[in-house]
Amino acid sequence: MKSVSVNWFGPYPLSGTTPREISRRMGVYAVVCGSAYVFIGKAKRGKGIFREAKGNREPEYWEGLRKLKIVSSEKPAWYRLRDTVYSRCEVYAGVLSRDDIVKADDVEKFLIYLMKPVRNEKYEEKLEIKEDLELFNSGSLPPKLKPKISSSG
Repeated sequence: MKSVSVNWFGPYPLSGTTPREISRRMGVYAVVCGSAYVFIGKAKRGKGIFREAKGNREPEYWEGLRKLKIVSSEKPAWYRLRDTVYSRCEVYAGVLSRDDIVKADDVEKFLIYLMKPVRNEKYEEKLEIKEDLELFNSGSLPPKLKPKISSSG
């Protein structure tokens, strides 16, 4: 079992400027609206976590959110304006160490499987990771994320 430490920062409004402490950091991120997870992704190289999360507001991504209303307990319902949803969303940045960044793919898949965000359908049903993970979460944790979680149960 591989142990991975994730240091969480946030929440930051998606409509804001890039926070200095995570401007070039690599790792995973969670876009949250209230207590509902909208999207979980990763930034392994290049832009950094915050710029990667903001990039997911491209029209094809947010087109689906235009019809969603994020309400408590992850129940999507019809919605009219994507700008209203976007302005309510925040991003949490999970920074991984240089050694752990190679596990960013598996960490992302595990968090999607665990948190079931409304815009990530790919890894919700079956967890497909290379080896079991034990995540140690610290800092400003996203809603419902526990300090220690394991993919083996």
